[in-house]
Amino acid sequence: MRAHFEAILFSLVVVREDDKYVLVEEHEPDGETAWYLPAGGVKSNEDFLAAAVREAQEEAGISIEPLGLLGGDQVVAEDGQTTKIRMVFLGKMVGGSLKTSPDKESLRAAWFRPDEIRNLRLRDDEVIEWIEVAERLKGSPLPLLTFYNRSRPSP
Repeated sequence: MRAHFEAILFSLVVVREDDKYVLVEEHEPDGETAWYLPAGGVKSNEDFLAAAVREAQEEAGISIEPLGLLGGDQVVAEDGQTTKIRMVFLGKMVGGSLKTSPDKESLRAAWFRPDEIRNLRLRDDEVIEWIEVAERLKGSPLPLLTFYNRSRPSP
C-alpha cells in the first residue's frame, strides 16, 4: 500500500546581472514590507522551470532566460503528511523592465549588490544564502534540467 501525502511545489529564481541581483518587495502579514526573491507555487500542468519564468514576470516585471539550477530543498511538515519541495534557478534578464508599481503579486522590484542586500529587511535570510551560492558559482557551468509533465490519470 502506498503512503499518501500532499506535496506543495515552489520555484524561486535568482536573477543576476553583473554584480547585482533582483529582489521583489512584498507585504508581510505583520503589515510591514520585506524583500525576497521572485518565487511562487507551481501551477497544475506547469513544471518548476516554467513557474520560475512566470514568477519573474509576475513579481518583478521581467522576462528571464534560465541559466541553470542552483539547488533545491524539501521540508516535511511535523505531521509527516505534507512536504514542500522547492527548486531554485539562476536566470538573467532578457526583457521587460523592473516593476515600479504595486499589484497583487508584489510592490516593486529592484537591483541590489550583495552588500546592499544584507541591510534590507528580508522575508528570510535564505535570500542571502542563495545569492552566496550564485556568487560562488560565477563562471561555472550550471545544469539546466529538463522537466517533463508526464501527467496521467490516477490508477
